[in-house]
Amino acid sequence: MSPPPYQSLSRGHSPRHQRFPQSNGSSSGIPGSFAVPSAEEEFVEAPEQNSAMPSLGTDEFARQLDIIDRLQDLGIGLDGVDLPGLAVVGDQSSGKSSVLAGITKIPFPRNADTCTRFVTKVLKRHDANTTFSSLVTIEPGLDRSPAEQAHLKTFRAQIAPDFSNLPKIIDDTTRAIFSGSKQRQTFSGDVLKIEISGKDQQPLEITDIPGLICNGGKDIEVVANIAKTHISKSRSIILVVVGAGKDLKEQSVLELIDNVPGCRGRAFGIITKPDVAGPERTGKYIELAQNKTKGYEFEWGWHVLRNSSVQELNSGLTWQQRDEIEKEFFHESEWETLLRPRPFQSEEQVVGISSLRTRVVKLLSELNQREIPNVRREIKQKLDAHEQRLKELGGSREPAELRERLLASCNRLSQRALDYSRGIYDPRIAKGDMKDESLQLRSRIQELCDEFTWAIHTFGHTYSPDHFPLVPDFDFDEASQDKHKYRERINLFQTPKPISQQDFYREGLRFLRKNRGEELKTYFDPSRLSLLFQQQSEKWGGIAEYFLAEFNDKVEVFLEHALRLEFKSEQDVPGRIWQKFLNDRVTVRKDEAQEELTRLLDDLQRPIKTHSLDFQMRTRNLRSVRTYSNVNAAIGGEKNRKNQSIANGGAMPVMDPESVSRDFGTYTFGQHENNEAARFQDDMLSYYIVSSSRTPTILIAETNDQNR
Repeated sequence: MSPPPYQSLSRGHSPRHQRFPQSNGSSSGIPGSFAVPSAEEEFVEAPEQNSAMPSLGTDEFARQLDIIDRLQDLGIGLDGVDLPGLAVVGDQSSGKSSVLAGITKIPFPRNADTCTRFVTKVLKRHDANTTFSSLVTIEPGLDRSPAEQAHLKTFRAQIAPDFSNLPKIIDDTTRAIFSGSKQRQTFSGDVLKIEISGKDQQPLEITDIPGLICNGGKDIEVVANIAKTHISKSRSIILVVVGAGKDLKEQSVLELIDNVPGCRGRAFGIITKPDVAGPERTGKYIELAQNKTKGYEFEWGWHVLRNSSVQELNSGLTWQQRDEIEKEFFHESEWETLLRPRPFQSEEQVVGISSLRTRVVKLLSELNQREIPNVRREIKQKLDAHEQRLKELGGSREPAELRERLLASCNRLSQRALDYSRGIYDPRIAKGDMKDESLQLRSRIQELCDEFTWAIHTFGHTYSPDHFPLVPDFDFDEASQDKHKYRERINLFQTPKPISQQDFYREGLRFLRKNRGEELKTYFDPSRLSLLFQQQSEKWGGIAEYFLAEFNDKVEVFLEHALRLEFKSEQDVPGRIWQKFLNDRVTVRKDEAQEELTRLLDDLQRPIKTHSLDFQMRTRNLRSVRTYSNVNAAIGGEKNRKNQSIANGGAMPVMDPESVSRDFGTYTFGQHENNEAARFQDDMLSYYIVSSSRTPTILIAETNDQNR
């Protein structure tokens, strides 16, 4: 099995500002995106031209960001210590992606058919010695298994200086994130981390959260929980994005802010799409921008941005051109009342992207300066508490004793894995005292085997002829949970095409004629029966691939939970054991299982062979039915000719071999071909039934052996 394209890349261990792979070249525009201007192009008005780096202690600001980033890399944020940061949150289609692109000057793909499905974190650093360097990685969420975390951490990519490959990187990230246990999910809490360094880069760190949705079933709650995770952090400033194209009461993000304690005091509102507000909303949103709307007064006030239209995006505007269009809009519309007698890029303005960048950087700098001492104090308190706990546990143990304990735990874990894979469970699990069903590995695998067999029989065939039932009755009780569980999988697989007997025979004839070889006219090569079977069973591979992935997930979850159960008092030990010992072994077993499945599926492409008595009995019965039908047709035709002759006063006609043969369906070349096609199709169905009864068992047994 070929590895994903990103697995071959590796990440260096050099300091942050040196670890980005360097590349030469200047930023330029790309079709459908904003171009990245040079430092001289940054601002429009002359007094601001040299203000690419804000005058608020750039070196100190960058140092603050590096401290926060290093603490995050060390996992401090996961240990109950909230770290300072900016989080962008808003409804889907609120213009949130345009806000992120405008602040960071990264041309993220934006169109009406796409949405942000995972968290995106952007880190920018100023480096006078580098033209442009970047690193793209994935930070897996805590809900991932150790195996999936290890796999996602191998993701590496580099952004081109002109950002031309960014859409492909986003696509690769999406495929990587939405695989494994999240294969059928729409949104994820995993983080796409984009790090950019260069002499034209302004220090910044900002996190973008998937847009809140109003309609989407269970996805509404999933996205809301992802948003709550980030905006609940007590030391974060929340950039609340609302689109002026909707009424305030329709903005889900405002309701979310109200429902999460403490968020209103850390909120900075951003109004987008002012040009589509319409006369009935413009006045209300201007009042909101002035922070005068009752119930929506935010601690940091509001800011207004004009989003670029799709036509403008596709025209390849530079950042300078985009800012000029925005400036012109605010000077020539009702929103002009918000302008202040300062340069348009001044941080005192509450409109425009240029002033927003300055305001955001200043907010983040002040936040870091205020909160980093508090973070240091909180870390010290937690460290003291851990040291006190260590003292309460007694003196340090000898290495030999620790090795003995670890070896004993690993032996218990190994025996448990062996027993549970055979269905020999801890009595507490059998009695239901332990609620974790994932530990009952053999039971979960048996369920998957039953579901796989059901899926093969229910969805594995291409055609479902009405004269030959291919789906057995699984005899589900109406109240059975299995029935409802299986129904959930119905939409995962394509339903076989219903077809009448005659259409099924005609389809077979068309296929045989299309694949004719050197055989005589009206005859077909018997080897074509294999091609008909391969066409009928072509969905087996996809179904098997799906259930193999499910099988692998069950095994990984079992191992993860078994590790946590054995080392429940040592929280970091399971992850270390997985990384050092299990990850590579599990990957090898998964690859071996995939190779075995590939070999078994390749066997299905070989000429079919069987000595099954069941096959012989089925083909004999089907031929008997066809012969019986043809004989009845011949007898009926002969009776009709006799009755017609007597009714016309004629003599009793003599049986005509040609007429009888025509009624029997074997006289013309076309009739002979039809009979041959019917025989081929029925023989194929007989073999399909025999093969579909034994193939799932073989596939299950072989792949199980490879994963044992």
